[in-house]
Amino acid sequence: MAAALVAKSNGDVAEDWEGALQVAMAPVTTAAAFQSTRDVASLIFSTVGGTLVTVFLPAPLLSIFLADKETVDATKIAVIIAAVVANVTDAAGNAVVSFVGGTRQK
Repeated sequence: MAAALVAKSNGDVAEDWEGALQVAMAPVTTAAAFQSTRDVASLIFSTVGGTLVTVFLPAPLLSIFLADKETVDATKIAVIIAAVVANVTDAAGNAVVSFVGGTRQK
């Protein structure tokens, strides 16, 4: 899942605990719009139990947004959506089943 998120971010992973701990000794970042980790895409998903789960994408690529630069275009994050649906549950163990929407948070 980390690879799917990094592919749509101007940032890079400093440490990854998805499986064995991996520390990035030479992260690769990009100078671009929304390069700050204070800019995030808030991605909202629903579970089979009806609860909402939020995944935050720091320093999102400008290309994942609609023309308003605020609303996430689901077609641009299909790989992230698939990774979240395949791997994420809520605190009660309910599997994520669908993407609800996403917005840019500053």
